[in-house]
Amino acid sequence: MSALQELRESLKAAGLEFPYWEHVTGYDTNIHLAILSKFPFTALRPHTNDDFLLNGRRFHVSRGFAEADIQVNTNYSFTLITAHLKSKLPIPQADEAELRQQEAKVLREKIDARFAANPNVNLIVLGDLNDSKDAGSTKAIIGRGKHKLVDTRPAERNGDEFVPA
Repeated sequence: MSALQELRESLKAAGLEFPYWEHVTGYDTNIHLAILSKFPFTALRPHTNDDFLLNGRRFHVSRGFAEADIQVNTNYSFTLITAHLKSKLPIPQADEAELRQQEAKVLREKIDARFAANPNVNLIVLGDLNDSKDAGSTKAIIGRGKHKLVDTRPAERNGDEFVPA
């Protein structure tokens, strides 16, 4: 049984059923993305083939991005884009912060494309950005100007670090 199936079954046993789900596998075959929803999807756009150049070498967005249009009711829908950017774990091929920055730029291109297609889209971008709110990668995703995203994260007890209860 997959981890996603186990999660869905555990949530269902706790009274939380999410009948609509999307699973995205990028180039990293160990870490995947998923979207769980109580509301139906009207469109799914997995982004699994994006790449970029860094110091003359081509890299892939390792975990891809999951994008879904979700219909809450007849009068309200939104688009959700989720990401899990490169971790801070060093790798020999490139600097992990530079990789994260480039993945963030590709994500921002997806955000800009969504606004170009519909300037009034209700858009939620979320995920594990693996960096602080002041990092260049986070700022690249938030963007500037008319389509700057609003950071709605609550202040955590220990700054930007997750602290288990």
